[in-house]
This record gives sequence, C-alpha cells and structure tokens, in this order.
Amino acid sequence: MKKLYRLTEGDRAIFRAAKEQDNPNIITNYYMRHPDSGTWWRRIRDDDLAELTIPQAIEAATRWKTGYETLFAIWKYLKKPFFFAPDPLDPENWHALSEREYTEASQRLDKTYRVLFELGDDPVFHHLHGALLIPWQLMAAKFKQPVIVEIGGYACVAQETRIYDAELNQHIPIVELANKNRAPLVLAWTGTRFVEVRATVPFLKGKADLYRVTTESGRQITTTLEHRFMTDRGWMTLRQITEGADDVRLLMSAGDHSVYVGGYLESMVSVVGLERDAGFYDLHVPGYENYLAEGFVNHNSGKTLSKTIQMLVNAVTLPGYRGFALAPYSNQAAEIHKQALQILEGTEFKKRFLLGAPTKPFPRLVFGNDLVGETTIECYSIKDDIGKLLTLTADEAIIDQAEMLDDVDGVVSKVGSRFRGQVRGRPRIGQMVLVANSADNPMLWDWFDEGQEPDNKYVKSYAPNTFENTYLTVDDLKRFENTVAKDEASRRLYLFGERPLGAGEHFPRESLEKCRARWMDEQITEALEQKKPGYIREEAQRVGVYKLETPYIPGESYLVAADAGWANPPDRNSAVIGVWKYTDFPLVPAQLVAFSWVFGNNSPIPWMQQYSEYVMNYKAIGMNGFDSTGFQSGYERMTDIGDLMPTPVILSGQKKYTYLNLAKKIMAQGNFQIPTITHLFSQCAKYVLPDERLRQDIVMMLLVTAALLEPLYYDASGAGVDVVEADPSDRFYRDESRYEVHPDGERY
Repeated sequence: MKKLYRLTEGDRAIFRAAKEQDNPNIITNYYMRHPDSGTWWRRIRDDDLAELTIPQAIEAATRWKTGYETLFAIWKYLKKPFFFAPDPLDPENWHALSEREYTEASQRLDKTYRVLFELGDDPVFHHLHGALLIPWQLMAAKFKQPVIVEIGGYACVAQETRIYDAELNQHIPIVELANKNRAPLVLAWTGTRFVEVRATVPFLKGKADLYRVTTESGRQITTTLEHRFMTDRGWMTLRQITEGADDVRLLMSAGDHSVYVGGYLESMVSVVGLERDAGFYDLHVPGYENYLAEGFVNHNSGKTLSKTIQMLVNAVTLPGYRGFALAPYSNQAAEIHKQALQILEGTEFKKRFLLGAPTKPFPRLVFGNDLVGETTIECYSIKDDIGKLLTLTADEAIIDQAEMLDDVDGVVSKVGSRFRGQVRGRPRIGQMVLVANSADNPMLWDWFDEGQEPDNKYVKSYAPNTFENTYLTVDDLKRFENTVAKDEASRRLYLFGERPLGAGEHFPRESLEKCRARWMDEQITEALEQKKPGYIREEAQRVGVYKLETPYIPGESYLVAADAGWANPPDRNSAVIGVWKYTDFPLVPAQLVAFSWVFGNNSPIPWMQQYSEYVMNYKAIGMNGFDSTGFQSGYERMTDIGDLMPTPVILSGQKKYTYLNLAKKIMAQGNFQIPTITHLFSQCAKYVLPDERLRQDIVMMLLVTAALLEPLYYDASGAGVDVVEADPSDRFYRDESRYEVHPDGERY
C-alpha cells in the first residue's frame, strides 16, 4: 500500500471550510472532478415549455431556460469566446479566457465555462465542477437520527442479457461481466446520438419476476416490470408499456457500427412472464444513466451514489473512520466498492487518499492521510457475515437493497449495536442508512412510517420526488410527463414519491387505486383543521392511522364489520372494526366512515367495547357482523355483543373464497371508498392464500363487509354467484319482521 498522504495547508483549508459550513460539496468539488464532470447547459425553446403541464416541471424547465439565455447573452457580449468566466471577486463582471487561463482558473475552483457545438449553431456551455450532492441529498446528509430510511425505484435485467462492450466490440452476458469483474465500455444515449462511456462492473441486485420482451424484428430482452426503456415517448417502464400505453415503439440500435450516430424505432409485439423470483443484475453509467443491451436502450439506477460520496468524505476527514457497506448478498454489498472506484477514477481524491482496494477476504477500500490515519469502508453480506459483524465496531453503515431483508427489525438491532464507544478521541457517528427499492416489505415500510413523525429523534425517512433532482433536463421533464405521468395516480406514485400500493395477487393496484378516496382525505383534513365535532384521526409510530371517525348523519344507513382479536397493531390477531355508510349501495359506493385498529393488550374486551360503541353510535343494530371462524366464534352469545343482533360470518372453506371473490369484485368496480389508511392498502396489496402467517386482520374485516353487503349487491345487480347454503344464524337471510322498525325508519 502507498504511504499516508501529508495534507498541505490548502487541503486543510478545504477540510476546515467543509466542516465549518457543514457542506461536503466543498470537498467533492475539488477532489472528485475530472475534465468532463460538471453541468451542461443547452438551449430550451418556448415549444419545449409549452409541452409541460405539471407546475414543478414548468418551474424546473424555466430555470434551465433562464440560465441558458443568461449564459448565451454573456457569451455573445464577450464576442463568442471558447472559454469565459465571471470574476471571482466581482461575479457581475465576466470576461473571456484563454485555454491556459481556463485551466488555471478551474484548478483554483473558480467558476468557468467552455463552449462546445453538438448540433447546429446553438452552443453548449459546460460548467466544470466535481461530484456534487444536490439539495435534497445535502439535506439528508445533515440528518442526525440513528436510523435513516430512503426508498426509491429499481430497474434491472436478467443474467443472460448481453451488454454491448465497445472496447471489445462484443455482446457479453451481464452475468459474465459480473463474474469476470469487468467494467464494460458501454454505449449511452445522449438524446441525439450514442457515445462511449465506462460503466461500473455489473452486480447481482436482487430477485423479482422476470418478463421477456419481443419486438417485431424478433429481438428479445428479459427484464423486471420496473425496467425502463427508451421509447418514442421517452423513458417508460415495462409496466407502463404493458398497462395501457398504446402503440409504444422502442428505440433500437441499428447495428454495432451505426449506433454511434443514431438508432431506429421498433414496435413491441409480446411480453411473456418467465421465471418468478429470479435473480436480476444492474450496473451504473455515470453521467448518462443508460446503456445499450440486446439492441435496446435501457435505463439504470443510482440511489446509492450519494451515500457512497458521503462515506468517501467521512473516510478522509474523520480520524480512525470505519464504515460498513452492507446488503443481503455479497455481490450487492460489493457494489459500493465498485461505485467508489468508478467515481474516483482520474480524480485527485484517488491520487492523494486511496491507499488500496483489496477484494479479499472481503471487498474494502483503504484510505488515509496524516490527519485521519488509516481508514476503511468494508463491504459485507448480511446473510453470510452477520455473525462476523457482531464482533466488530464501526462509525456508520449503509444497508443497500434493504427491501430484500426478511427481518428488518433484527438487522437494525444487530447493526445498530456496532456503533459504540469512541475512536481517537471522538464519538462514533452512530448512524445507519437503509437504502431500498419501493417494494412490498411491510416491516421496512413500518420504519419508513415511523421516520415520517416530525419530532422523531431516532428515525428519519424520505422519498424525494422527481423534481428535487436539479440536474433533470427539459427533455427528461417532457418524457416524464408524456410517459410516467400519464394519469394522476402515476404522477403521484412515480414523480412525487407516494407509497406504492403493491402488485396485489388478489387486490391489484388498479382496484386499490379506484377505492382510495382522496376526496375523503381532504374532507377529513379540512374538518380536523376547523375542529368540527365528530371527526377523529389518531396515529401511532409504526402503525400509522389506527383510529378514524367521521360523524353520524341522520337518515343514512350504516353497518359495522369487524375481525375480532386481542393483540396490538400492526401484529397479527389485532382486532379491526370498520363502519361503512352503505346508503343506496351498490348504486352508490359504500364509504368507510370510521375505522379502529384496536390495541387489545392480550384481551378481547377492548374490541368488544369499541364494537358495541360503534354499533350504537351509528345505529347499526342488526346491521353488524364479525369474523366468527374457529376460536373467534361465540361472541354473539355474549350479552355485550348478542344484544346488538350481530351476524357471525364464518370465513372458512367455500365461504371464504366466496366472500374474497365478492370483495375483489366490489373493489375492482370502485364500490368501496376508503380514506388513506396505509396498512389497509398494504395488507390488501400483499394478501395471498394460504394466509396463516400473514398480517391479514384488515383484509378479513373487508371480507366480513362483503358478506354483509352480499344481498344488497346481488339484489341490485340481478346477478349471483354459487354459494353454500345460507347459515340460519345469518340475519340477512331472516325475515324482516325480526327487526323492530322505529317511526323514523331506522332499524334497531
């Protein structure tokens, strides 16, 4: 290994400034730059702005347009030099530079611009700077909570997918590149042409269902549903292409040689589901974030880059620093090792501070200088090395691909115990960052929900929206509007980071979206702000909304449905009670107007009390029921419950399938309207059979609701389903005369 680098006074001044201003960009701007890094300013025309409708997109595009026009006016005033810059002491005073002056000014970190001509007569202005964290990343870097949760999207390809390596002029399977530890020279699409760019070594990223895409010429590629393709409408995920986008054409290469100047469009003819839960791979293409594979132009991800940069800064500024890069599998954990080397290639950071980058017995990066001594970033597999981790101590950890962890709670507990004591007279950072794809991992989302509490001192979570990326070009913004944001639901999900509803084996995303009543959210929020009587919304950490109530309205019809229990949410066997306004159902959707996820504390009494209270308050005597399957049976014979004339609903055997199918049909038609209760939608999205080990109490409440509404639903529709003979105890099948009818027309 190299000897420790001795910091100069200039180095120490940069480090001091970064610490005093709490801004790592001061370090990265100087040490992590190379000749082509920085920001590229291109002309934005009024026609481009006219295509945008989302206010945030218009605002971002306007910034680009104004910035370019300002630079263009200055460049023209200076008689169109190839290099120019503002005076460091007087930013309003600009002047032309010679190439030597440009080089010297850039070395001093002065703001400089060089001029290039890519297409036509419009100049492109290149502002040279190093790797910089954008505003939301800088904000995240200042979080002090011990646990940080960051959730985003993913887009990857199957192991047999061939990547075109321009250096070797070969199409090489991505798994082969990963096994040989080769960083290919890929072809990246600039928007007008292909250019050669050095990518990172591919890595195994996780497991997902895979699909084979075939075009009209017979070309094929296998990817995940979230994989993004360049199309005639911009970047689109395979899911978006298959779920309603008509006649989408994919950008293809014209061949190994002509791809350097352009490509052509080709229609997709089929998408076939292949292996479920299969391994998929990814790689990074710095600066372009796309690459050519199997003739298709594909987009890659980059969520861990900002975390990698923060760890690199810590490694050269904190004495005795030790960081862990963790992931479920060793290849995933090694990604930070590969990313860091890619970021540092050709930079002063690598030249001065990197002492070594061994890969055995485990991948690690060794840094050092005379201020910090020797420091390391070590990469471990959680599944293979968790025992070893329990013998080590560190400053911080990044846990990548956290959505693949079976026991997020256990990992957080074990890794968190490694941040203890002091090192070289300073306390440990004591922070772990969970970086995850937006997948259906309820335990991970529990942590995310907890981090949304504004005063939480221990957990912080964030999911930055698309428009917080200040480097998005106007072409990017137009593509997002025309492809990703084709409807309001997609806009909220893909552009503003709203929690996804999940795929849903029985309750698909489309059904859940139809039932999500945002109008009720707005109504309830406004009523709470105005302190109107009868409105309640209570939340708890890692549970979210556990109680929601709106006032009883005379003349409306209500029913109460429940799944009995005694545990505490969000655990299994926690009682769930829902109050539904079902007036004129199914011509008018039934609305969930009250909801209680009961904290039972190992007793059935709390749910029985809440159930009775709801039945009385919403005048639902004789119009209420609960899951009476197995050990939940018998409550109807208790005085507290029996006087309410409940309908015990047995959810076993054929009846469970009958009511599940009915609930699915009602929701597919949007005939349930449900305010945003996160765990309700989450349980529906992940519900599968058999369900013996699932958290499914909320789903069972919905099935009870479907059972109580069944006579009304089929009486109105004139249709029926095959069901077993009615249970004599089911009060919906009893004669109406059994109910006492009061003069106001309400049943008791």
